[in-house]
Amino acid sequence: DMRFIKHFQPFYLNERKSLIHPEFLNEYNNTDLFYLNRMGENKGYFTRRYQFDLSTWLPDQMLSKADRMTMAHSLEARVPFLDHELVEFSTTIPEEMKFSLIASKIIVRNAANKFFPKKFVERSKHGLAVPLDNMFRNELKNIMFDIVENAKVKIPFINHNYVESIIQNHLKLKNNNGQKILTLVTLFSWLDKNNYRI
Repeated sequence: DMRFIKHFQPFYLNERKSLIHPEFLNEYNNTDLFYLNRMGENKGYFTRRYQFDLSTWLPDQMLSKADRMTMAHSLEARVPFLDHELVEFSTTIPEEMKFSLIASKIIVRNAANKFFPKKFVERSKHGLAVPLDNMFRNELKNIMFDIVENAKVKIPFINHNYVESIIQNHLKLKNNNGQKILTLVTLFSWLDKNNYRI
């Protein structure tokens, strides 16, 4: 479960605890596994994750980003695989017909085999990732430092020494912490914009 959750958030539980200033640690509570378990009680390994995707990752990440980007360029996008009748039908299909540890999108690939070359159908997934690691070492570096320095003054519940170690390890090429830094910069900016005070 923790390996799955890692795909949706950049910090493991122990890392998130390290982010909290010791004086505030007693108020910290982790609910990730509880939430994931409740999402698919009495259901299979893949079905629980499928329901988690439908409830969180799709609406909060993928669909909202697609909507903003297409609207920004006056495009009307459609997501045919998310037609509500198709989604509802997919929940009735047995797990072993949809998921496998060695293959993804089994039903879609089997259907596509009838229309497309095997090389196309069996190719690996190609993401459209933003080069965050490189950007925070270059063009976004000064903006990152400005936001983090401002947070040191305004946000006392954060362990800023730990934040500094994340940034320095990233800049020294010890780790690629771009996603972690983006998360922190976004959090700090949101708190500042909303005049967070404790």
